Amino acid sequence: MTEQSGPGGGPAHPGAAGESWTVDSVDGGIVHGNTGAALSGHGAQSVVTADGAANTTTAGRDVITYQILQASRVAIRPQPVSAQSLRELAHVFVRPGGWSPARERLEAARMVLLSGQAGDGRHAAAWMLAAQAGGGGSNGVWRIPADVDAGDDLDALPRDVPSSAGLLLDLRGTDPSSVARQGRRLEALRARIASSQDQHLVVLLAADQDDQLPNELRGLVVPLTRPGWKEVLGRHWDAQRPRRLFAELRPNLDGPEFAGLADATIRQVSQVADDAARRSRDHPDDAPVLCLRQSWEEMARRDGGHSAEIDGLLIRDPTGGQAALLVAAVMLEGADPDAVFHAEGSLATACGFPPADAHALAAPGYRLRLYQLGVRRDDSRRVRFDPPGRAAAGRRYVWDNYPALRPTLLDWATGLVTTADRRLSRRDLTDFAIRFTEQSLRVHQPEDALTLARRWLEARGSEATASCSRLLTKGLEEGLDGTGGQAFRQRILDWSEDHRLNVHLAEICVQLCGRFIAGTYPRQALTRLHNFTAHDNREVADTAIDTAAEIAAADDDGYRHLLDRVIRAPRAVRGTASNSMVFLRLSATDRLYLRRGGRRVLDDPDVRALLCAGWRLVLNQDLAAAPGRHAPWRFSPAVEERIHDWLDGPPAALAPPAADLADLLVDGVRDRFDLLATIRIIAGQRSDGPLAVPPVGAERPRAMAPHPRGAPPADDLLGPGGVRAHVIARIDRLLAGEGEPDCAMEHPAGGSGLGRAAHGGPVLESAGEDTPASNDEEDW
Repeated sequence: MTEQSGPGGGPAHPGAAGESWTVDSVDGGIVHGNTGAALSGHGAQSVVTADGAANTTTAGRDVITYQILQASRVAIRPQPVSAQSLRELAHVFVRPGGWSPARERLEAARMVLLSGQAGDGRHAAAWMLAAQAGGGGSNGVWRIPADVDAGDDLDALPRDVPSSAGLLLDLRGTDPSSVARQGRRLEALRARIASSQDQHLVVLLAADQDDQLPNELRGLVVPLTRPGWKEVLGRHWDAQRPRRLFAELRPNLDGPEFAGLADATIRQVSQVADDAARRSRDHPDDAPVLCLRQSWEEMARRDGGHSAEIDGLLIRDPTGGQAALLVAAVMLEGADPDAVFHAEGSLATACGFPPADAHALAAPGYRLRLYQLGVRRDDSRRVRFDPPGRAAAGRRYVWDNYPALRPTLLDWATGLVTTADRRLSRRDLTDFAIRFTEQSLRVHQPEDALTLARRWLEARGSEATASCSRLLTKGLEEGLDGTGGQAFRQRILDWSEDHRLNVHLAEICVQLCGRFIAGTYPRQALTRLHNFTAHDNREVADTAIDTAAEIAAADDDGYRHLLDRVIRAPRAVRGTASNSMVFLRLSATDRLYLRRGGRRVLDDPDVRALLCAGWRLVLNQDLAAAPGRHAPWRFSPAVEERIHDWLDGPPAALAPPAADLADLLVDGVRDRFDLLATIRIIAGQRSDGPLAVPPVGAERPRAMAPHPRGAPPADDLLGPGGVRAHVIARIDRLLAGEGEPDCAMEHPAGGSGLGRAAHGGPVLESAGEDTPASNDEEDW
């Protein structure tokens, strides 16, 4: 049964095929369909998690790809939560205090900001508010990514969001230092929602974030208070067991054994109720109050009991030796006992413990010390804890109780993974890295995990790629819940600007951008990949180019973003040959004429302007590098090949004719006579020999005669010869200073001045020539 606190952070499972159920009203938590019948959902909602084990049968980059693909199964591009999940939640939902004002504010302003205390059920309330507002739940609830890059649009929404949909933005886990930027983003989203057809936005604010919002947004804030815990308990119990049983149980809820439930979070209350109902179903002869007591005691012991037990174990040893052994054992759970013993020694050295005065034979035995901590050896001679939950509790205990020790733990972890004890398998090291990352993120120190990954790869190279890919993927996974992901994406952005970044780390980052980040943040992935195209290692750069082109091929918005970035040429890629290679990949004729929804990217006037500017940038840079070639007046083979494609293609069945591309090419460099002259040479070449072109001033054949609109008739341009003759005629007029008729480039797509060439100048100035390029990621 879905918990009261709402669906999990991972993508919700899809609803049944052809499902027509809608949430058109919620009456006290019971959902009614359009037939008037109350609907309910049963069964557990599962979230698939990635297997952290390395695929040791695969080597090199394939290992990285395997690890990232495994993890990306739970981090796909945001999808709407299905009606099935919303139905399950609505069946157990209890309205919190402030529900009615929040719903009224959402209906009036189409946007509401929810504040309140952690654990009071705000998440579940946000899902239900968004479901009711967004077309009655028929379109699901769409989750908006919690952060955007500095260069991205602040009002960006996930692709394919319906015009009538409920949107949810969860800011509870965002960095407190980004409040000002989030305020600007909320204002931009508010304007976009206001201009939409019927979209509604519900925002979950972090603690105390409402006091730092702009005044215009504070009027949209509604505080929610905790619903009654007994009612929540009853709803979850009744969903699985007969109501009469809870009626028997209810008088006992005021007893002292359940006093802690009143202070527990709503999620904990939901979990206790679900577990108690399961116990009652499995053991029908047990009294309901006994089942509830057992479930509550187990949760209390699991959440807090281990901490008290660990305190009791360590307080007996004032030397700190047992604490060092505990740290080594909980971090290397499942490893060889001898490896744990040596890890304890290296931690003691890192902490500055004095050498032991007593002889080793006079000290307590190693196995006895392990036994005192609840550590056993399994049949495979691996370290295990009894009870099993003590290992995870021990890791939390160490990071919570020894904050001053965290830098030392980082140094110890670095030494442990870089020395690579032969007793530690690759799986042991991967598990160690994941555990270290989990704790670093939990205490909001993601930089520790990032530092560990970089040091590890720099020391061990390819041996560390599988483990470090899982470490970095874990950090990006945590972003789904608002912790860690933004910091990891920002660090990958910083790394992408370093052309000499460790090759193995660069390979992992490129793979993560293509296989993981692009699923949720495609523009951010393209930004980082574009930077990696300038890496000094040619293999890394080529992989980044291929990956970026693949993402841009599947997303027109990403295509425009990458093409614009090529033209603006930020500092990381300015003047590099890779930047030109990216443009040549983006300017492939099959991509330009690819139709999506009946429209091609070439029909966008902004894209046409960027293509003109891109040719100017690429040709100017390519010709500047020509003195090193045997023919200094010619372009490089790759550039000439793409020019031939534009002059010869696309197939005749596609419209507009190839002259449309050829005119864009000429428009981009119309005031650069050296570039025009070189293009003319290329246009005069044919696969079957030079193209015969009349001299300037001679009577032109019909295919070369100026058309009233500035372009020859389409029928005359379907063949490559007609296109090349037209290009040569245009260039001859420009070189001769004859000028061209008005509206010489009236493209079928139309567009503003940005999309058409202006007489006597380029369409759009490109970075690196006439206009200074931006020096900062935020400026371009």
